[in-house]
Amino acid sequence: MHETKTIEALRAGDHLCCIFESEAEHRALVTPYIRSGLERNERVLYIVDTRTTAQIRRYLQQDGIDPEPYCASGQLLILPAEETYLLGGSFDPETMLTLLRQATRQAVEDGYAALRITGEMTWMLRGAPGSEGLIEYEAKLNRIIPGSAALAICQYDRRRFSPDLLNAVIDTHPFVVIGPEVIENPYYIHPDVYLSEQRPALKLESRLESLRQHQLSRDQLTDAYRYSQETSLRLDAALKAARIGLWDWNLTDDTLHVTLEWEAENGRGLCEEVLDLSDWRARLHPEDLEQARIVKDEAIAEGNGSYDLEYRLLAPEGSYHWFFARASIHHDEDGQPTRIIGAHIDISRHKEMEARYRQARRLEALGRLAGGVAHEYNNMLGVIIGQAEMALEDASPGNPLRYHLEQIMTAATRSANLTGEILAFAQRQTAASETIDLNDIINGLLPMMRQLIGASVTLSWRPGAALWPIVINPDQIGLILSHLCSNARDALAGVGSVVIETGNEEIDRSACTHRSDAVPGGYVVLSINDNGPGMDQNVLEIVFEPFFTTKEVGQGPGLGLPTVHGIVMQNDGFIDVISTPGEGMTFRLYFPAHHRE
Repeated sequence: MHETKTIEALRAGDHLCCIFESEAEHRALVTPYIRSGLERNERVLYIVDTRTTAQIRRYLQQDGIDPEPYCASGQLLILPAEETYLLGGSFDPETMLTLLRQATRQAVEDGYAALRITGEMTWMLRGAPGSEGLIEYEAKLNRIIPGSAALAICQYDRRRFSPDLLNAVIDTHPFVVIGPEVIENPYYIHPDVYLSEQRPALKLESRLESLRQHQLSRDQLTDAYRYSQETSLRLDAALKAARIGLWDWNLTDDTLHVTLEWEAENGRGLCEEVLDLSDWRARLHPEDLEQARIVKDEAIAEGNGSYDLEYRLLAPEGSYHWFFARASIHHDEDGQPTRIIGAHIDISRHKEMEARYRQARRLEALGRLAGGVAHEYNNMLGVIIGQAEMALEDASPGNPLRYHLEQIMTAATRSANLTGEILAFAQRQTAASETIDLNDIINGLLPMMRQLIGASVTLSWRPGAALWPIVINPDQIGLILSHLCSNARDALAGVGSVVIETGNEEIDRSACTHRSDAVPGGYVVLSINDNGPGMDQNVLEIVFEPFFTTKEVGQGPGLGLPTVHGIVMQNDGFIDVISTPGEGMTFRLYFPAHHRE
């Protein structure tokens, strides 16, 4: 592969030709070439022929360089061809080479870093003696300039030189200036070859070798491109498999190139776009804006190379998703931050699992506490009920104490039922399980459920076909339906509809990765839906906690849903609750299938 660089990047030891076709092209070469030399404390020698010294000075002035102080100090020399190439009225390659050696040595002795030369080569068109030695001179320059404190650009106006001569010029220059770029010359012929008496044969071999090297470079470039493509494909596949998005924040203009991967109900979503920072901030959750700014500013102020951040981002479907981001801060040569490049991943499911886990641990702790208390309380109630029953047997119907004993029995029985619900929530209630068809059990309970919810609420029953059997105590199904139907009735305030539905559902491993309480397999699903006011997310997060209720004081102890949760967990199932304020509520209870067919 051939090197490409700019005129400003030229250094001592470079030998170039410039073949231009307009004054604009010529001027675009001259000004940056001279400016770079002056700024680097190099002596600049400009040899004029077609143009005059005054024209070159005017060029520089118009481009913001005052030539006068440089000319006065001797750093900038503008000389005619008669004082250089045609010294003594003719051109002699060896004389000119000696002159350049002396001028380079003198520049260094005068304290300059290098001698920077450029010359207009039109003098050779005058036919002065020795002009035919120009190409020999150009070839020999390649023996003295490389490794020296000199660099040179030879200027050729394409409009004035013949194609044959320009081809020879290209043969004798390691680099060629084309527009603003300096390109390594693939057609360059080393002086040992070019100046040899066997030049044709050596030139042929040199060009054949150049072609071989060109093909080798092309093959290497092809291999490198193929490897790059394969690497890019692997990286892209890895990012997609890991569901990782990328972002690149340009701090100079506050633009942000973003690739987003987010979890969606039907799999995942993907978008790629370029935003300005205000658009990005508009998508951040308002509560996360300040923290995101603080973390970024602190990382920059402390000189950290990276930082981590969690935030909520508005996804295209209109809901906020949690993302985890890791960012890398990039700086310029002065140490100023210029870009922040990072990767982020949708962790909404992870956050949901964390919340479920915390809730499960909290319910487990409450269950242990409540279960222990209820067990002891139940033992005492057993004594109370037993003693009351014995006292009732001894009390005659007319005994005034009988009424009080009956009230003790009623209160104790209700308390026993309450402790039963607490024990069910704590999963410590003993229940004789059997293999059942859930549809058969619900069919038998429907009359009681219709009476429970009242005539003004429509109850619909949608049994699933070929339902798999489950193992559970049938009485627990009745307890579940009673609690959920009464909750639906209370939410509907007496008017609305309730739908009870069953069905089979296969839960695969990928679905279980988002739930800590599920294992892969077949499940029978019991769904109870109402079209009431629903619940918001804050209520949903604590809906199964014991003694929590949205009802008025005295309308219930808040043990219905915890009891349902305890029964389902006791039977190795799990629950999904789906609700949006104003759109009703759905409880989906999953029971493991038993001996599926």
